[in-house]
Amino acid sequence: RGPVGVSGLSHKARTAPAPWCSHGLVGTSAWDRLATGQDQTRAGRQALGVGMPPTVWDSRLGTGCWRAAGRGVAFTHSGPPSQRQWRWAAVLACGPRAALTGDAGMIEHGVRRVPLSGFDVALPAGKHLTTALVGPVPLLLHRVSALPSLLHTGRGLPLLTPHGATLHAAAWASTDRAAELRLALAVQQRVTAVPLLRSALTLLPALPRRTLIRRALDELELGAHAQSELDFLRFCRRYDLPRPDELQVLVRAGGTRYLDGRYRRQKVALEIDGAYHLWVEAWSAAASPGRGWLGLLSAYCSPSRSMPFFL
Repeated sequence: RGPVGVSGLSHKARTAPAPWCSHGLVGTSAWDRLATGQDQTRAGRQALGVGMPPTVWDSRLGTGCWRAAGRGVAFTHSGPPSQRQWRWAAVLACGPRAALTGDAGMIEHGVRRVPLSGFDVALPAGKHLTTALVGPVPLLLHRVSALPSLLHTGRGLPLLTPHGATLHAAAWASTDRAAELRLALAVQQRVTAVPLLRSALTLLPALPRRTLIRRALDELELGAHAQSELDFLRFCRRYDLPRPDELQVLVRAGGTRYLDGRYRRQKVALEIDGAYHLWVEAWSAAASPGRGWLGLLSAYCSPSRSMPFFL
């Protein structure tokens, strides 16, 4: 292989100029189609594929008209890149069979409030894991054996399905609690569903945190769609307390209301989190009128507390 320039393109791969303007602007329909589909983010191999001479690529980067995103990847503008352009750059930097997954994949699918810890990119099993990206968060590469079965179709940016990306985000999260949060966010916002997550989990037998993920899916199926509710169920397991019979209970008595949970046999309603539920005035409003409940159990769960406290 010939020497590699600062642009990341091999000088050996340079070919004679195709139909390009003398001042370096692109004028081919192939490039125009590429330009409209990748949010102004390009890979050097794509430029060579449509006939751009490497000298033009180097010139656009050298003069500041384009902005380098890493080895062989550039934004075709000089301004600050958007988050979606960085997601494109992460995938393009890893080759033609790479796909976005994890936190960034969840965000691309529309999940809100996901803390972005890095650009997770899935690669086929056996592919060499070396690349470079100058981005706002680290580029994290992973070999995924079931990659073809989890690829999402119908979008320009190559990425995994919502359930595949969510499972990866949970498996690679920094803590168990952060893993549960990602599962809860995806299900709560209806980006994916528990049955789809269970089905995708069977395709990933070596996925970390499988036991925790299966347990979290059971709790999400019970109705826990918030981190505070998952915290309460963890508290019940830790101290061998009975689990609520149901969560997110719809009550229609004098209007539509929701209870966070209830114990049917004990006739106790459960409200989790929020100082509002500690007000005496709120007890009668939160209880189920006409149902004969003996009392209201209010659990205030906070990450800073070792355990909830109750009224």
